Amino acid sequence: TDIARVEVRRGDTLDFVIEPKADENTDSFEWAPSIRYLSVAGNDGPLTILDWQARRDFTGPQEFPVGLSLWAQYAQVLLTANEFVFVD
Repeated sequence: TDIARVEVRRGDTLDFVIEPKADENTDSFEWAPSIRYLSVAGNDGPLTILDWQARRDFTGPQEFPVGLSLWAQYAQVLLTANEFVFVD
């Protein structure tokens, strides 16, 4: 995918959606987009360039997640039980 330019404002969200197209056998992908932010302060101001590489900068949490509380674990078990999965 090559998108030349997308204008975003503070608070906007960019979502990247992966579609397997013809083969839905696995849920893996190798697409790693890069995002470049360009900003000019005024007409003659300095140019600011920031660059993010998905493979380098968006790798997921860097620390271990906090475990679920006992009530949250109980709720998760209830929601995955057969009574909630299958609707008669």
